[in-house]
Amino acid sequence: MRVTIKRAMLFIALTFCSGPAVAADAYRGMTLLVAPGAEKLERVVRPDVAVAKIRTALDLIYRKSPLNARLIDRLKQIGTVVIIYDPQHAESTLTENRLARFQTESGIDEIDRRTPLTFVAVLGKQVMYRDPNELAGTIVHEIVGHGTQHRIGRLSKMTVEDRECEARLFQLASWQDLGVPQRSTFVIQFRRSLEHLYCLPFRQWMAKRRHAQATGFDEIKIQPLELATAFRDYIDTVLGKPLPTSPDR
Repeated sequence: MRVTIKRAMLFIALTFCSGPAVAADAYRGMTLLVAPGAEKLERVVRPDVAVAKIRTALDLIYRKSPLNARLIDRLKQIGTVVIIYDPQHAESTLTENRLARFQTESGIDEIDRRTPLTFVAVLGKQVMYRDPNELAGTIVHEIVGHGTQHRIGRLSKMTVEDRECEARLFQLASWQDLGVPQRSTFVIQFRRSLEHLYCLPFRQWMAKRRHAQATGFDEIKIQPLELATAFRDYIDTVLGKPLPTSPDR
């Protein structure tokens, strides 16, 4: 999913109709917002239904994916976690970026000034039609994956492929925790792009160094958290020096 960092882009993305996103709910220590005008749009999931779906997805993460829940809590300890439902997100885009994106600001000063860091997931209308487990995985991808990259100061230093590789490993881990069938069509397609596109540089690095996890992607049921640990070694090498991490990482 696309990562947006610059404030000017945020303002454009979060303001259609009038003004910035408005508060809709607070749940599990996170701020849930709905982009203004969403209630006036046709053929989209209603804001109240979308917020309920987000709450359900968060409950799934906290009940069944303990590591990802802890990593979300880690972000909440030092910053503000925000989830925005924006049914006009990536409306004209035909790629998977239309599902969601990560931002480092919400576009609302009152929220962005609350803590040193802000972790924002913007969810488009398409992801709201997905299974609750898939929605939970998307939230993990944006908040845990890209949010943790932002927390430890390497989000802007990573290539698109590396950002996506790491975030998708946590997304896949959440799906395994939630019992999503690993042979389902969408998981097979997800793994294909994970292994042969986004994680390709990482795989090549492991193969060249005969890393202990070099064959980790060859398993029918891969161990994404073990690969995520190996990824940390890889990205430290790519960036030239280790960066601070959390006890869970």
